[in-house]
Amino acid sequence: MVLLKSKPQTYFNDVFIPSQFHGMLNEILSPKTDKKEFSPKAELIEKEKHFEINMALPGMKKEDVKISIENDRLIVSGEKKSFESVEGEKVHFSELNYGAFNRQFNLGKVNRTGIEATFNDGILTVSLPKSEEAQSLNIEIQ
Repeated sequence: MVLLKSKPQTYFNDVFIPSQFHGMLNEILSPKTDKKEFSPKAELIEKEKHFEINMALPGMKKEDVKISIENDRLIVSGEKKSFESVEGEKVHFSELNYGAFNRQFNLGKVNRTGIEATFNDGILTVSLPKSEEAQSLNIEIQ
């Protein structure tokens, strides 16, 4: 299974720019859009009989998240809505992520009918059982 990360092209990377300036320069030089998007953090864990994808979605409800399979890819998408603004209040800065997201993962050799998902404490967990041919097997030499 290959993990694809949906992220806009950046102009600098950590090899050339110290990490404290990396985000600032990309923010200045990246193309601007009116649509706010973000990419939730995820991890892919391979276990003996299944793969597990954990995705951090704090402040979201399971109703705000959609999971689908298209063209051999598991797609997790949704939208995190921002807080309602109150008249007379002004936000000076915000480091919170809001907006739409779309993460895609190549499925590889998994049993698609056995895929399960749970959502607890802001963590989405998707369990993808390995197909019989994908499970590892030790062969004893005789």
